[in-house]
Amino acid sequence: MKVDESTSIAKIADEIPGARQVFETLGIDYACGGDLSLADAAYAEGLDPEVLVAGVRRLAAPSGETHSWNDRPLADLIRHLTDEHHRFVRDELAAISFGLFDLCAPPATPDADLQSLRAAIVRLSDVLLPHMHEEEDNLFHPIEALERSWQSSERPVDGELRTRIRQVVTEHGTIAVQLRSIRELRLRLEAENELNARVRSILESVARLEAHLHEYMFLENCILFPRAVALQEQMTAA
Repeated sequence: MKVDESTSIAKIADEIPGARQVFETLGIDYACGGDLSLADAAYAEGLDPEVLVAGVRRLAAPSGETHSWNDRPLADLIRHLTDEHHRFVRDELAAISFGLFDLCAPPATPDADLQSLRAAIVRLSDVLLPHMHEEEDNLFHPIEALERSWQSSERPVDGELRTRIRQVVTEHGTIAVQLRSIRELRLRLEAENELNARVRSILESVARLEAHLHEYMFLENCILFPRAVALQEQMTAA
């Protein structure tokens, strides 16, 4: 694909292997800021757009096909989200929470950033766990039903689907803000020279959690939800 400063980061994240990891490393929110151009995303993070464009271009494969969830059934993408991302996030949140509780419990005297990280993870859990449950019960199932109806040439329309999607996307924005705060705490802690192995291991787990959350929100915001809305519009117009 052609990449320049005007290319949206959502398109790049979808079509160029490795781009999501680059964005993750640089702190570029490709999940909730996918409409931004590459230049605007660079300016937002204090980066040189030309350098970022050059780096993304090096990632682009010169030939051959690239995998995109836009080419797969919605049911397959939903299965991937629940089986891979949601399950990983639940397990990792629990492990990180227990680890931070142990590190911060008396008689330990953790520094302020570690205590703040523990509090931030608790706040994230309070938002994220009900959010994923709501998605699975009240959004993913209707989207799968919509696709089945299309495949069988039926025309039932869920009038609440768009409203639910807007609510979920709004919640993703809240989660993205929390993740930015967590990332800042993690980076400050990683910069310390005297961290013990347990703390470094937890910080590595936090980084993996951030990456999974950004990827799953990207797949929903930029692929699943737009495709579901477009499918519903087709069925309404048919």
